[in-house]
This record gives sequence, C-alpha cells and structure tokens, in this order.
Amino acid sequence: MNADNEPVEADANQLGLAAVAIRAALAGEGDSSLADLLDPSVTWRECVGADAVLEFISATVDAGAEIRALEVEVAGDRVVAEFGIGDDGNAVTQAIFISSGRISEIVDATDRQHARTVRPVGDLAQAASRPWRATRASPVLPVSDIARAVDHYRKLGFDVRVYEGGAAYAFAARDDIELHLAQVLDLDPATNTSACYLYVDDADALYATWRLTEIDGRLTAPVDTDYGLREGAHVDPDGNLLRFGSGA
Repeated sequence: MNADNEPVEADANQLGLAAVAIRAALAGEGDSSLADLLDPSVTWRECVGADAVLEFISATVDAGAEIRALEVEVAGDRVVAEFGIGDDGNAVTQAIFISSGRISEIVDATDRQHARTVRPVGDLAQAASRPWRATRASPVLPVSDIARAVDHYRKLGFDVRVYEGGAAYAFAARDDIELHLAQVLDLDPATNTSACYLYVDDADALYATWRLTEIDGRLTAPVDTDYGLREGAHVDPDGNLLRFGSGA
C-alpha cells in the first residue's frame, strides 16, 4: 500500500512463495514456511499479529476442518486462495496481500472476483488516523422466504431490488430509508426480536396507506406518545417489527 492507500504491485516471486506456503498451511502440512512470510503486524478477521493468525490456522486444522479442495492463484498485487472445508466443501475465498516481502493482510471475500478486486485496509495505525463519519444505517431484517418478503415490502411501498449474487438477499428502499432483507433458515416469527424505527413526516398517512393495501402481518394505528411522537407499528409475516413515527 502507498500513502494514498492504493494497492502496490507485489513481486511475482514473493506472491508465488506466499501461495505455496498458504497451500501447505491450510492443508495441515506445517506452518513454518508461512510463519516466515507473515508480517509481525499481519491482520485477518479479529486476528492482529503473526502469532494470532498462526494460532487461528492451527486451531482450525487441529479441530479436524479438513481441506477438501484448494486452489491458489496470483492476481496482480495479491494471492487469491479458494478452498473447501469439511465434507460439504463449504467454499472459503481470501485475498492475501504482500508488503515488503511479507503477508501483511488477509481479507475474506465472497467469491474469486471479489477477492481479485477487494481493497485492503492497509496499516491499521495509518487507517485509524483518517477521520470518518457515519453516512447512513441499513437494518438487516431476517426473513424465511425472500420471494415472499420482496412481494410484501413492495406492497409497503418500497422499491425492492433482489441481490444478483448467490445469497437470498434483497434491498428495500424508499426516500432516505433502506432496509436489507436476508433469508434465514428455520426462522421462527414468534421468537424473532428484530426491529427498526422509521421516522416519517406523517404517521397517519403511512398507516392509512398500509391499511388500504391490506398487507399481511399486524398493523397498529398511530397514537400520541408522551415523548412527543405520533407512533404506529407494523409486524411483518416474519416477525420483524417496523415501528414508525412522526411529530405529534
């Protein structure tokens, strides 16, 4: 990484050595060569430092998480590793970055294309020195059937876009609000405690619109509260609570 946090092309030989070491370590063939290649401050998930990364890998191997398939490729400034774990061969994909001849960062990716393009965080101290601000938040609501949830939230007046990747996921947007819908196996609506609050300019108008649409789930008419909002609520078919309110 350079001062502008842009990827720097790594030496092909360094990447090749890293690929071999990663393959050997994940296959349980020892981690000595990988240990020599890890930067002392390497990061991966919650691991910070070479010892923490090696301990995590050793624990995974010792737990019997057998690597069923492993493919490693050099892709520009990184190594892309894809492997399957266990009998069902659950796929794990990573981007491994090299800095000054050593592995400086390991980033989990959703697939190979993501691993080829994902941007590394870089040096933690340098990254932490940059100011940041929150721009928006998007609650993720669990649903039992993504197709049904997409239809339901469209009836609520949201513009719903289905994720085109492999996951059963969708994005429901309206004005400045965006909700994410994620399909979850064995979701029990009766015990689902997920909730979000929608601030709107007219809670009564929203209630009337949803009431006339005859949506599934439960809908509660707005009332004036002692904290200065006029507030109603909707519980969708999956048990997600959408509380909505406007100035009383």
